[in-house]
Amino acid sequence: MNEDILSWRPKTGDIPKDPGVYKWRDENGRVIYVGKAKNLRNRLTSYFQYNRLPPRIQRMVKTARSLEWTVVSNEIEALTLEYSWIHQFNPRFNVIFRNDDKSYPYLAIDNSNTFGRSTPVSRVHITREKKKKKSKYFGPYPQAWAIHSTFEILQKTYQFRTCSPGVFKGAERQGRPCLLGYIDKCMAPCINKELDQKHEEAIDKIQRFLKGDISSLKNDLKQKMKNFSENMEYEKAAEIRDQIEAIEIVATKNSAELDQNANLDVIGVNEDEIEAGVHIFFIRKGAIIGEKIWITEGNENLVENILAQMYIQEKLDIPPEIVVPSLPEKPIIDLLEGIRGTNIDVHVGQRGDKRSLLEKANDNAKHNLEKAKKRRATDLTSRTQAIEEVREALEMNKPPMRMECYDVSHTLGNFQTASMVVFEEGLVKKEYYRLFNLKGSKGEGVPDDTAAIYEVICRRLSYVNGFDIEKATAKQYILDDIKNNRSKTNQDKQKIDQNNKKFAYDPDLLIMDGGQPQVNAAYKAICDMGFQNKIQVCSLAKRLEEVWIPNEDYPIIFPRDSLGLYLLQQLRDESHRFSIVNMRKRRSKAMFD
Repeated sequence: MNEDILSWRPKTGDIPKDPGVYKWRDENGRVIYVGKAKNLRNRLTSYFQYNRLPPRIQRMVKTARSLEWTVVSNEIEALTLEYSWIHQFNPRFNVIFRNDDKSYPYLAIDNSNTFGRSTPVSRVHITREKKKKKSKYFGPYPQAWAIHSTFEILQKTYQFRTCSPGVFKGAERQGRPCLLGYIDKCMAPCINKELDQKHEEAIDKIQRFLKGDISSLKNDLKQKMKNFSENMEYEKAAEIRDQIEAIEIVATKNSAELDQNANLDVIGVNEDEIEAGVHIFFIRKGAIIGEKIWITEGNENLVENILAQMYIQEKLDIPPEIVVPSLPEKPIIDLLEGIRGTNIDVHVGQRGDKRSLLEKANDNAKHNLEKAKKRRATDLTSRTQAIEEVREALEMNKPPMRMECYDVSHTLGNFQTASMVVFEEGLVKKEYYRLFNLKGSKGEGVPDDTAAIYEVICRRLSYVNGFDIEKATAKQYILDDIKNNRSKTNQDKQKIDQNNKKFAYDPDLLIMDGGQPQVNAAYKAICDMGFQNKIQVCSLAKRLEEVWIPNEDYPIIFPRDSLGLYLLQQLRDESHRFSIVNMRKRRSKAMFD
């Protein structure tokens, strides 16, 4: 594979398995290809099987210099968003849709004609245009076959009007219905004004169905299918089954398009203790026309800062409606309304399509934040800088090339487990991970986290090269445990070499998940095991991201954008994840023993 591709290819594990839309960009940032996928990971990894790709796709991958993706709720949304962005960006490697002026079909309910009556006689029809103000549009529906099939089902069930105004007036004048009235596909309100109310009730049922209430129609069809099956009319039952499948596809919620008059921005965020991912959907005339993605510093005024950056610093167009994850302070809203010159509806998406879009924006912000963290962790320059920042902050004599982080987890005092994760040169080394089932002095577990840390550090350091058991002053129950384990493993030299060779490497820095009590407990274990002049220790407190060192009254505060802090945080989070996963395994196993 081309070396340029390998330099920016995302890791397989970083790509979500959700449905979504992806964009390939060239070295100038231009979008050269837009695609959709039911499973983003499966689709995008297939592009990197370079030799198996068709020549046109090989050229596209070779031209690309970056890859972006946006997660959506389902394949329907992915189709709609793909179509919209192909027309917006006009990518050079897209063939489908690019020069196609067609749009996806809508199902429209036209209320514009009354024909001299007190209420409109609504017309239901399929169209590819959204022009009439007095019409309600549902869709669009990327699977045209599904909406046409569902239209026929609805027509047979509710017998609504589908004819043009000219045909309606002609039938009314002649006093006889058109063909659809004779074959029971229309209740023929054209010749019977008394049916107006019944017809509008049918229209109301159709609207409820198109808004997602499909239960009544599905139940009716399922009962018909059951009756046909019991009467051994299997072909008719299969036909009803296909009808149910079609209406389920049509009823699939599509939040990639809203009402045709909707003009709003949807702001999604995902933040940790240090930074935040931001993902914004720009929606104009009911369709997502663009997005904006960035990573910023997390703080209490995050939403206010985002609004200020977008609409004041970058001077983006301010829409009449902004959906946010949490309400900002009123002064920023007043300022934006002064710039726009009209009122702005700033609110949290609570229900319906806007809530769905907000959730998707939040999901994408989470993916972007995780991707940014992993990109930093794998970049050589960033790793080197992070390690050096840790060395300087902790006043170490040499860079901590091997760092080990420990976390303790339990369930109400039971299934006490400690994890050890290892980073070497700033990279994860999963083959060095270890687990400790905590025992305590009497084999009944440890009383608290500090005792757990003391035990696990003593047991860990007993395997380090140069450990002298005779000089150690650790608690006797731990030394007895070490002696017992070694007397057993000495019977099998090959097993010792296999299990303990990598475990014997000297750590430069031990990191505890916790605060001052945890780091002091770890330091006591280090001293009792005779390594106080060889191994340094610190702890990272989650609430304020404070770094504690032994026997100090005040913590070390890293800058919030420090790469060294990012590295320590990544170690702490990984140890916590590893400990929790394995504690749950122990708990599940115990339930079935």
